[in-house]
Amino acid sequence: MIKRRTFVVNTGLAMGALAIMPNLAFDNKTKNIGLQLYTLRDALPKDVKGTLEKISKIGYNEVETYGFSPKDAFFGTSVKDFKSILADNGLKATSGHYDFNGYIKDGNTDFLKSSIEAANTLGSDYLVAPYLAEPLRQNIDDYKKIAQKVNEAAEHCKK
Repeated sequence: MIKRRTFVVNTGLAMGALAIMPNLAFDNKTKNIGLQLYTLRDALPKDVKGTLEKISKIGYNEVETYGFSPKDAFFGTSVKDFKSILADNGLKATSGHYDFNGYIKDGNTDFLKSSIEAANTLGSDYLVAPYLAEPLRQNIDDYKKIAQKVNEAAEHCKK
């Protein structure tokens, strides 16, 4: 009879192996397995190309980006070059994290428009607002403003 402790240890090891190498359990030809690049926030900025190559080799085929800035795009790699690196490795950026705090706070559409343009260039389907700063969400009126701004952002995305 298997002991509970043995079961828990073996299950944890199996789940850890699947997290590291999802291709052990999933047929990549029929399933899209994605990785949020923020989980590699220490490695990615140091070696964009090498990190994306490793992600592809272990079985991922989709990623969720983060760290976009209009000045240096993705960690000093232009949006077009970043897309090229993704494509060279069989990766697609299905979605991405973009900072909406400035847009929510003062309605500045410059960053929003450059984010939408970057997402379109990458072929992303979704722009994600991963976090809204606490000062932007203090009361019900703040949340109403957030809802209004998100609806306005959606209209920009449709265009």
